Amino acid sequence: MKMEATPPPAAARPPQGVDAAASAPRPLIQEEWLPFVEEMLVAGLAVEDIAEAVIARGGPEISDGAILAHFRTHLDLQKRRVEQTVEGVAKLRQALGNPEADHTLVELANSALMAGYMGLTNKRAGSLTIKDAEVIRLSRENLKLRKRYMALKERGQARENRLLQSRLRYEDIKYDTAVERLKHLRKEFRSLMEAGKLEAGTLEKIREIYGIIKQPFNYENTETPAQG
Repeated sequence: MKMEATPPPAAARPPQGVDAAASAPRPLIQEEWLPFVEEMLVAGLAVEDIAEAVIARGGPEISDGAILAHFRTHLDLQKRRVEQTVEGVAKLRQALGNPEADHTLVELANSALMAGYMGLTNKRAGSLTIKDAEVIRLSRENLKLRKRYMALKERGQARENRLLQSRLRYEDIKYDTAVERLKHLRKEFRSLMEAGKLEAGTLEKIREIYGIIKQPFNYENTETPAQG
């Protein structure tokens, strides 16, 4: 008995004629635009910006997924992008000056720049790895500590200045008081000497003894007496 061959289902049949040409796989990115797209990828642009740049130059519409897929399947592109990133970080470090002079700024710049360069999409460009986030957090904490230290230093210097001023005011008060008391004593002693109740050398001895007397004094609470 002769058996007839069963034709394959329509989904399994190989395309023929016009249908075959229409269903042939298309390249994700047209060949004439590949150099431009790859150059933008190496430069660190996001895929959304690259797609818009192609259209702005009269090129075809390219999906973000197509650009991402092309980048992920070409190791050389990834390597060149990283090398470009490292070169950019090195230039930034050099522009900031001596890294030892301000380590915090350099680390913060490195983290921000790496995150921005390696972000393939605008949505992911702002995302950071745990390590980058920790570096930025520590950098900010370091900057805060420096500001607090400088504020404390300024307050300490201001306190020292106030204390010095108090001491100077105290010395002025002590001097003025001593002068007034000495004048008063001289007047009284002169009266006593004129009355014949004191010898001439007694005044000098009393003044010497009086000059070494000291009393405790609170420097910080000293106020300049009002001038009459």
